[in-house]
Amino acid sequence: MSWVFGQTYVRWDVTPGPLARGLAAHHSLPEQVRGRYVFGRLTAAWIYGCAPAPQRLALLADHRRRSTALPAFSGAGLHEVALGPSDRLALGPAWVTRPLRTALDVALHTPVEVAAPVLLAMSRDKSLNCPTTYVRTLLQSGHRVPGTRRALQAVASAETAAGQAEPAAAG
Repeated sequence: MSWVFGQTYVRWDVTPGPLARGLAAHHSLPEQVRGRYVFGRLTAAWIYGCAPAPQRLALLADHRRRSTALPAFSGAGLHEVALGPSDRLALGPAWVTRPLRTALDVALHTPVEVAAPVLLAMSRDKSLNCPTTYVRTLLQSGHRVPGTRRALQAVASAETAAGQAEPAAAG
C-alpha cells in the first residue's frame, strides 16, 4: 500500500493523481464540513502534484457566505477570502481552487523560499496552464494588494530557477 494523505492509501502500483489527493484531503476532514469549503493555497498546489503534502489543510471560505467554524483538532486552517464562481473546480466531491488562483495565492501568502519552487513546478506542468508570466501579470494588475512585492520576488525566483529570468517590477 502507498500512503496518500490522512488514512487514505492506494495500491502500491497506483500513482495517486489530483483526484486521489483531493479525495484523500476531503475524507480527512470532519464529516460536517466536507464539501463546504474550497481547498486552496499550498493544499491545492499539493493536490495538483506541485508541493509536498501539507501539515495542515488550507481551506478557503467565501467571505460573502455564512460559514461555520471548524471543529477543534480538524487538521485544517480556515481563511475567509473573496471567491468568484470561476475560482474553483470540483474533483469529485472536493472543491479546489483553479491552478492560476492557486499559484496567485501561493505567491501572496507563502514565504518566498517555499513559494518559488511551487510556482516553478506549477509553471512546468503544462496541463495546469499556469506560467509565471500569468502570475506576474495578475500580481501587477492588482491595486494595493498586501504582499505583492514579496509575491513578485517569489515569481522572479521561480523564473530565475527556470532559466527564464525576466525583470520583475515591484508593486
